[in-house]
Amino acid sequence: MRAGALRAAVIVGAFLSAAIVLMPVQWVLIRLGARTARTLPLAFHRGLCRLLGVRVTVHGPPVAGQGGLLVANHVSWLDIPVLSSILPVSFVAKAEVAGWGMVGTLARLQRTVFVDRTRRSATAPAISAVAERLAGGAGRIGRYAATSQAMGLLNLRSANRAVAGSEPAADSGPVADSEPAADAKATREVPS
Repeated sequence: MRAGALRAAVIVGAFLSAAIVLMPVQWVLIRLGARTARTLPLAFHRGLCRLLGVRVTVHGPPVAGQGGLLVANHVSWLDIPVLSSILPVSFVAKAEVAGWGMVGTLARLQRTVFVDRTRRSATAPAISAVAERLAGGAGRIGRYAATSQAMGLLNLRSANRAVAGSEPAADSGPVADSEPAADAKATREVPS
């Protein structure tokens, strides 16, 4: 087995081991309403970034206050662990993600709000969930505008716009993220 394949096997094994151990713990913490339910994913994603060799650089202070809204373009699968390693955050995702096996389970355990983007009228439950999380100081809500190549923020889809306009006096801020060449550091900008 080549060194690269061995390293990949170790990373996958470590990720699965940590996820299998921590998933039931997170489920119990959510059911108990424990504050740790917000910070366990933060620690998990910091460990995942370290395991993957991703160095996260933050420029500027994160959105202030207990709750806040981050708007970001989805650049790659690393967006979730990188943003989640910086702040306790929940995400808004398309409804299909909920059915993606372990990915959907991990998303639910991070209190992701799922939006049916095909029907604007179906956004009411998502609007309520986002407002509840922000009003209760449940952390930040990360919302993806669209998939891009990190060339600035793209427009929100109409269903996401409906959810985005619902927060009562939430602090908000854009997130510009980039993934430079493999030999450079990955950077996530969280401007004030």
